[in-house]
Amino acid sequence: MKYALINTNGHVFQTSEEEFEFTQEGYDIVELTAAQAIEVDASVEPIFLVEGELISFKAKLWMEQ
Repeated sequence: MKYALINTNGHVFQTSEEEFEFTQEGYDIVELTAAQAIEVDASVEPIFLVEGELISFKAKLWMEQ
């Protein structure tokens, strides 16, 4: 399990093995499953966490239309 730092849009900015001690305003800390952590770490594209599911930036734009 890893922890992720996300903004209000769900964009995953950073992951960590240990829980973040501090966050900036407008960011949340969420837990990722092992599979999600692997997907985030392997991705070169922006990844978003929406309703517990990881999606690409392209999928996020499509959802918002």
